Amino acid sequence: MYTVGYSLSLVSLLVALTLLAAFRKLRCTRNFIHMNLFLSHVLRAAAILLRDSLLWLHFPRDLEAVTGCRLAQILTQYCVCANYFWLLVEGLYLHNLLGPMAFMGESYLPAYLLLGWGTPLFFVIPWGIMRYLDENNECWERNDNLGYWWIIRCPILVSILVSPKRAKILKKRDLQPLRHCRGYVIKLLGN
Repeated sequence: MYTVGYSLSLVSLLVALTLLAAFRKLRCTRNFIHMNLFLSHVLRAAAILLRDSLLWLHFPRDLEAVTGCRLAQILTQYCVCANYFWLLVEGLYLHNLLGPMAFMGESYLPAYLLLGWGTPLFFVIPWGIMRYLDENNECWERNDNLGYWWIIRCPILVSILVSPKRAKILKKRDLQPLRHCRGYVIKLLGN
């Protein structure tokens, strides 16, 4: 049943990405970060649907099919990590925007891109290598040695724990810089 949910999510996110990319007035750092978060969710849904279709077909035991299934598993884990790191980027951007010393968003885009798309590679690649060297059975859908699983899960948990620590209680004066957003949304969607 969750296949239907991932499929609907995939379609909805593709529509949202298309809308954000199509309207020039919506192009800004904040929406660029949103688009990357949406793209990470699109890739995650596509990777999970691909992985599940390979598992559901009871892939043959030849080397090519097993390799394809394992690559789909690695892609799925990368996309899950990218989701969490893009959520962290969203929080960091909001913190920097509303913090006492608001940073210029444009100058931090390369760092945000590296954090969102690059950081998961530092954990997924070692996980894939360890799985290949020590737990190289079937499609890697089971985790017999949970120590290797923590190679991926520990950074995700750290990104979750870091987000609330950087957040602060928002006051009305903190939201003043974001007033202009409401105008764009009203123009786009009407009253």
